[in-house]
Amino acid sequence: MRSLVFYNVQTDGDFLYNAANTSAFNNAGTIDKTAGTGSSNLPGLPFDNVPGGIARAETGTLNLSGGGTSTGGTTWRLRARP
Repeated sequence: MRSLVFYNVQTDGDFLYNAANTSAFNNAGTIDKTAGTGSSNLPGLPFDNVPGGIARAETGTLNLSGGGTSTGGTTWRLRARP
């Protein structure tokens, strides 16, 4: 999966799970957690934040527990507001 646009996460819990495939979420756009005060999880799927990609949590926690990388001048903006 490759994201070049805006991916808006509006739920707590697992929002994308990949157990049987070796692919990754390659982010060149923005992934933004905008709702829910708990943790939104991306288990079992590597998250690769490539140049120009932004990962941000406006509320709660964005948990990218499936592994992955951040390369080449990529901006990570991880923050949470109560």
